Amino acid sequence: YRLEQDTGKAESWLTTPHKLDVQPLRLDSHSTSQAARIPLARRFPLPPLNYSTSAGEPGAVHDLKGRPLLLNLWASWCVPCVKELRDLVEHQDECREQELQILALSVDELGDARAQPDSARQMLENLQFPFASGMASDALIDKLQLVQDELFNVSRPLPLPSSLLIDPQGRLAVLYKGPLDMRQLIDDVRQLDLSENHRRDASVPFS
Repeated sequence: YRLEQDTGKAESWLTTPHKLDVQPLRLDSHSTSQAARIPLARRFPLPPLNYSTSAGEPGAVHDLKGRPLLLNLWASWCVPCVKELRDLVEHQDECREQELQILALSVDELGDARAQPDSARQMLENLQFPFASGMASDALIDKLQLVQDELFNVSRPLPLPSSLLIDPQGRLAVLYKGPLDMRQLIDDVRQLDLSENHRRDASVPFS
């Protein structure tokens, strides 16, 4: 109806017929994945993280500052973890070209019924793993869980494998949940020197 003030009348209002030409289309869905890559626009300073080296001596992640570091959490009973370690071995030359340090910390000493610390050490020997390794502690896992809970609204346990790309200043740059894509990892290392504005642009899936 058309209403005009003070007339007290309501006149019928006929609209011009409008036909929508809508055609059904198939929506292509993307395959789901358990893996996630989470780059941070603003890097997060990490707390002190201590572990036991492969020689059984105390080690500190903080001592590895000065060069990029990939901190990798794995277990001997985790099939994707072992495949990821093999990928790191196969791409060791590329990692060294980017001056990327790698520290693989096994969680086999943390009480899982499937955990076998000796199996973890033997597996690294069989793979001829060329990078630093050791055993994660409960305190280290707890701190990394707190870091994740601080960054994200939804709190979920860290999966295996999980990896953290840490910049030379000891700040978290990228969090990887699930298996690594080695090409993406190398590309992320190359982008560690981006300015803050460029980091922000690179941290979202749209411009």
